[in-house]
Amino acid sequence: MKEPFRTIWFTLIQHNFPTGKWTYDVMISKTADAIYIGDDANHCTVLKGHAGYHHTEGGTTGDQHDAYTTLESMIERAEYNPTFYTQKIVTALTWLKNNKSSI
Repeated sequence: MKEPFRTIWFTLIQHNFPTGKWTYDVMISKTADAIYIGDDANHCTVLKGHAGYHHTEGGTTGDQHDAYTTLESMIERAEYNPTFYTQKIVTALTWLKNNKSSI
């Protein structure tokens, strides 16, 4: 389990997030190998077996951002590029930051 998946995963599990269902603009895949932040059309995808994340904009998947390996670096990226990071993504990242697991 790589970062930032690990931190986000443990945070969501501590707060009893379900799988396969959007809850507060976050969804854990049914197979629990991906976490989506945002909504169906515009979201960040954090994969269990990969460092970093990739984003989907307007339904089109972008490149993997391997350099952003912490929740904090994802938030910094969202602050740097607010045109892609919708309010749903920013709100969900802020919630994750404020409720981050210490495991």
